[in-house]
Amino acid sequence: MLNVGIVGCGRIAEAHLNALSSLKDKFKVSAVYDLDTKRAEDISKKFGINVKPKLEELLTDNSIDLISVTVPDGFHYDIVKKALLSYKNVLVEKPIALNMREANELIQIAKRENVFLGVVLQKRLFKIFKRVKEAVDNGKIGNIFLTSLQQLWYRDDNYFSTSWHGKKTLDGGLILNQSVHNIDLIDWISGPIDKIFAYGGQVARQDIETEDTVAAVFETQKGIGNITLTISSYPKNFGDLFEFIGDKGRILIGTGAFEQLTSKDFKEDLQELKQPTLSGYGHRLMYNEVYDKIKNGKNTIIDINDTYHSFAVAFAMRKSIEEKREITVGG
Repeated sequence: MLNVGIVGCGRIAEAHLNALSSLKDKFKVSAVYDLDTKRAEDISKKFGINVKPKLEELLTDNSIDLISVTVPDGFHYDIVKKALLSYKNVLVEKPIALNMREANELIQIAKRENVFLGVVLQKRLFKIFKRVKEAVDNGKIGNIFLTSLQQLWYRDDNYFSTSWHGKKTLDGGLILNQSVHNIDLIDWISGPIDKIFAYGGQVARQDIETEDTVAAVFETQKGIGNITLTISSYPKNFGDLFEFIGDKGRILIGTGAFEQLTSKDFKEDLQELKQPTLSGYGHRLMYNEVYDKIKNGKNTIIDINDTYHSFAVAFAMRKSIEEKREITVGG
């Protein structure tokens, strides 16, 4: 049994708590903390768990094995760092941090203190993408020479009315917040991406500080590809389309309006992608991995050492937009 402390009681915390509630043989939520005490009390009543009035009380509780960080993006670095320095294993919502310097520092601390650091990139664990990864690795479609991602989403004014969405110092923006899951899948399945050139910014709406639309081209050791992202596809989400083209075939995975384009062999697994985030479905897969890693020392593909390169790609995309040049991906 692992005891968990949760920092942050906003919307995404419910996905974690729903997942943990279904894994009571492996996890117990010891306490939650939020700077907003009312929000912490509300969620504690809903799930029947204790509230810690101060963050330090949570981090210094020797009975807690794992800290789950579910605060807005801009606070990830500070809280994860404090947790790691308190010798806690940490699972943090994406992104790990808002820049590469902070990400590198957290990785080094976790390594030095010999504790687990994982980032919530649950799509890697979905059967459909694990099958695509396996097919690619086994050469089912030959050598991949062209990869494409289209992500056409819509976020309305209500979404940006919250205190942190769209704010440069608090929100990872389109690349690090909304799109890093899909960027990770492209990099994980057909990468690693070596070089990237991106354009973007406040293209469709100028009332936010973070980018709303991005277009990029990239290069891997074996081929090339493109990434198109937006959260301004009015009036609602259109969907995602992943395309992997090899010299012996291709694989397409589509959601929303793109669903009908999905390759025949993978259509049976599409239902998994329709699971609501707050149901805890994807987070349950994450927590099973975390348990096996901490309790049994099992390797996991959601460890920061495995996912870091995808964040390096995301950071490189932002740098490319800012400096208007091709960026060689670090990591």
